[in-house]
Amino acid sequence: MTPTKSSVARQLRHLSLDALRGYESAARLLSFTQAAEELSLTQSAISKQIRSMEEVLSCQLFVRGSRQLQLTEEGKVVLQGVQQALNALESSIGRLLSEHVETVTLTAWPSFVSMWLVPRLTRFRQVAPDVNVIIDSSEGVSNLEREGYDLAIRLPVDPLASPLARRLGTEEAFLVASPEVAAQIRKPVDLLNQTLIIYGPGRSRFPWMAWSEWLTRLGLEHRLGLKTVQFTQYDHAIQAAVQGGGVAIGRTPSITRTLREGRLQAVFPEHRIVGLHYYLVFAEQSVANPAVQRLAQWIEQELAAEAT
Repeated sequence: MTPTKSSVARQLRHLSLDALRGYESAARLLSFTQAAEELSLTQSAISKQIRSMEEVLSCQLFVRGSRQLQLTEEGKVVLQGVQQALNALESSIGRLLSEHVETVTLTAWPSFVSMWLVPRLTRFRQVAPDVNVIIDSSEGVSNLEREGYDLAIRLPVDPLASPLARRLGTEEAFLVASPEVAAQIRKPVDLLNQTLIIYGPGRSRFPWMAWSEWLTRLGLEHRLGLKTVQFTQYDHAIQAAVQGGGVAIGRTPSITRTLREGRLQAVFPEHRIVGLHYYLVFAEQSVANPAVQRLAQWIEQELAAEAT
């Protein structure tokens, strides 16, 4: 006699999700012990779940008594159905969760990403766990709409040409070194005995990133024979200074955290140069997106907190 839909439904009401998961694991692994380990349960709990299923279904699901646990024919049929049901449930829940997760694409210059954003990103994940972030490190002024970015942090930006730009702050440049190296520098002439760390691309683009400008500013002559080391990546230059490799030209906000942690110290802090403004730029199609605004507001709040 073929069971009716209502009679099957009555039996299913007596099968808990935990029992189905316990049975699927035990049947797939052919081991109550391994199933217990997989689900972080005791072996007796797995055995109890299997017995409850056998009572509800009025059939034996495993061949007991042999050295190797085996499924009965009924057990094989039930396993197939249970796996299909659990897979369908997992797929449905996955789709549901994905509908509630927003993804924001952000592009920013590399040193800002590596030195400022990455160390703080876990804090954003804590306040916005439902927002995924895709981060691109580049200095190019992208067409955000064309290249698929929601948000950019750029230095510099023409605010008249970018009406969707908000100013985040203004960078400052000053000399920095590890505490051990900074202690050896009492007056400007002491710099000449130290290794000068050069960020190569910066000196050609921004005058305040050139050592010739700084030596002149401090009343020193730029002479031959100075000890130097040059990097093409700004974060590498700063890391060299942190490790005691010499004196570098630091830029905020990238070095703010390192200064507060005491891994770097300002050298001649009274000599500071105000650099460029840096901006938060929105893609036109993304400016009204709540997830994009959440990330933007979090960045603004973090930078504002550091400025106080």
